[in-house]
Amino acid sequence: MAPKKLIVSPSWILLSFLHDTCAVVDQATSLRGLRKRQHEKTLYHNELPHLFSEQVEPTESAAPAFPSSVLKPDSFPVVLSAFVPTNEIEMITSRFDLLDATKSNQHASVELLDVSFLLVDANEHNNALSVLTHIYSHNPVADDLFSNVGINQQATEKLREKVRLQTVTATRTRGKPRNGSGYTTIPGFSCFRDLQGMTDAMFDLAKEFPELVTMENIGSSFLSADINAMKITAQSSNNHEKGKVLITSGVHAREYAPPELVMRYATTLAESYDIDADITWILQHTEIHLIFYVNPDGRDVAEKNPDLYWRKNVNPGSNQDGCSKNSRGVDINRNFDFMWSEKGASNNPCDETYYGTSAGSEAETQAIAAYANRLFPKEQRKRDPVEDMDVAYGEDIMGVYIDVHSSGGYTYYPWGHKNQVSPDDESLQALGRKISSFNGYKLWAPNQPDFLYPASGDTSDYMYARFGVSSFGLEIGEEFYESCKLFEEEIVPSNLPALIYAAKVAKKPFSLGKGPDVFDLRVSSDSAADAGIRVSALASDSKMVNIKNYPQFTTGKQHIKEVKVYLDVHPDNDDGSNPNVWIMNPTDRTYNNVEEDIEIMLSTSEISSGRHTVFVQAKDSKGYLGPVSSIFFDVTKPSVSQPSQAGPGTDIAENNILLLVDFANGFGAFNRGGRDAKYYQRKKGRVGVARIQDGNDDKSSIYSKKLMLNQVFSSIRVTFSFLGLGMEDDDKFCVEYMLDESLEWKKKKCWTVAVDFENKVWYDDTSVRINVADAESVRVRFRCDGDNNRDNVLLDVVQVEGEE
Repeated sequence: MAPKKLIVSPSWILLSFLHDTCAVVDQATSLRGLRKRQHEKTLYHNELPHLFSEQVEPTESAAPAFPSSVLKPDSFPVVLSAFVPTNEIEMITSRFDLLDATKSNQHASVELLDVSFLLVDANEHNNALSVLTHIYSHNPVADDLFSNVGINQQATEKLREKVRLQTVTATRTRGKPRNGSGYTTIPGFSCFRDLQGMTDAMFDLAKEFPELVTMENIGSSFLSADINAMKITAQSSNNHEKGKVLITSGVHAREYAPPELVMRYATTLAESYDIDADITWILQHTEIHLIFYVNPDGRDVAEKNPDLYWRKNVNPGSNQDGCSKNSRGVDINRNFDFMWSEKGASNNPCDETYYGTSAGSEAETQAIAAYANRLFPKEQRKRDPVEDMDVAYGEDIMGVYIDVHSSGGYTYYPWGHKNQVSPDDESLQALGRKISSFNGYKLWAPNQPDFLYPASGDTSDYMYARFGVSSFGLEIGEEFYESCKLFEEEIVPSNLPALIYAAKVAKKPFSLGKGPDVFDLRVSSDSAADAGIRVSALASDSKMVNIKNYPQFTTGKQHIKEVKVYLDVHPDNDDGSNPNVWIMNPTDRTYNNVEEDIEIMLSTSEISSGRHTVFVQAKDSKGYLGPVSSIFFDVTKPSVSQPSQAGPGTDIAENNILLLVDFANGFGAFNRGGRDAKYYQRKKGRVGVARIQDGNDDKSSIYSKKLMLNQVFSSIRVTFSFLGLGMEDDDKFCVEYMLDESLEWKKKKCWTVAVDFENKVWYDDTSVRINVADAESVRVRFRCDGDNNRDNVLLDVVQVEGEE
């Protein structure tokens, strides 16, 4: 778990020392060159204490330990210098733009001290102490900060010990589950992880799938909170440049659902790699970049003060003195440097759409713009996006950008600053319609009946105009504080496929979005031929484009020209020398419609045993290729005696044994779920065992390859041996299963320590029966559901047998 980045400025850190040490020092020194921005933060902190991590109400018991008059206004610079050595003053000044300590700000200095004392006295676990703990844990100069106090040594030592104690406590509790899902959630919304819970989940996902997921700090918010980006990608099978997808959420603080949707997307991608064929090739050919919270400061306010319906960031600005404390801040989605301050944005600092003091003025805006600048190709950009805004980018651009908001049920794309189509409207509209085909959203787009109002300086127009990428926004759901029922039952199921589809076309979105799509791709045994398979699908140029309540669109009117099937080679990797490429046949024998049912029979006599991938891509009569669709299938060539360790296959062995793994030579037909799943050649008296550990959610598991049932069996029996190590309290060990590659793991049975088993004892021939009636395939998973990294389960000899 990543350490929490606390939303408190350095001025508060230093001033908090003052209260515990009660120090007044000589006024001989002063700080120079301290700038204006921290003064704005100071005033905001005074007037909005609810912005901080713990809300504090001043009471009699929270009175200052001594009146602020003891520390005269003009002594403020001297006190700072007494606590920090000269080199550290220079470092802090250059990094954070500390409070301007000139006489013009003396009054503000005293007010800041008073509020600091109130915070410190109000609660033993106050913000100042939390920040000191963070500094002490992660800053090598922390001891210098303490040792250079030089006065009131007893108070200093007390503070040092308090910080050390809280540091140890924080370290011991880091990563502990705080509810059933393992992460803290927003009060009243169990489906939405809160800011801290989501931050924990991000870094946990990177830890669980280090070969796929990496995290990067790309900048800081106004109050110096981390803005983190996640990249998800797999090792490429070629040297071509990968497609790029950038998805942002959390721009508007009060929109609870978007960050959670993006996290569900990230988890689906990581967990489905090497299980779902499309997601597997997408990650091999594409980089997915996700920024969950563009506006972490505002989000902190919105979660802890829901009655405020906080939208903007928390920058008060020097020109917001006339605004109430609950209406300050800048709308980040009106602050980007393209058509800034035009229609649909306000120059009134109190308005919810206030565009800021200048284009790109906000720290959050700058972080996102800089990240996109290094992500998307420079060669496809325009010299001057404003002057050349009526010049098309063309169909060879690379990259997709999506900004997720709520609510209303809309898909939008440029232009947004005016109700006028962009020069690439045909490409944008084609892909926008396809995205809406998944979720049923209306098109908030130029020249469409559902264009509501203009919005200038927003992310969508900026990304398209500045970087030449295919740029969209989603307004998901019905409320800012969305109901969990709607989120789980409608928003997630309808939008995850839309986001996955966007990644499919990221390499050439303006071209691939115009091409035909492939649906219902299947591979089945061909009963009419020896050792053959039948590949079938539907290719359509119109199905995803001609959506409900909108007229037919020009890109959905072409006939299907041809559909190719590729065996084990993605079309992007085909250099023309691959012999395993075939043209599929229309079932009506002629390519002459906008939709075609297609199929081909392939012999498996020359295909090796094991798992294979079929890739299918269609082309229309205008020459546009559509996105690739794929599916895994297994070939098993029956053995005369013992069942294969590989387990899965399209043929059913006569003895009904679908899988038999003794772990003598590794995981066999099992895959690792998380890096805590390990293999041992010898452990606890057994030769060859698998270990699963620390199961918070499903972080450590092993799961089988796909086992083909072909609707022959009504149930399967899973038999295995296991031994628990370090399991305690209510720790469990579970067997789960997935039918027909649904990506939904179902829990069959769990065994609880001290109730069903004891630690350090082997339980052989443990078995469980799973109903698989009417299913074509199944996977089996073993998962350790513990609460810390000392919980282990060892597995030995797993057999899966079909029962008719």
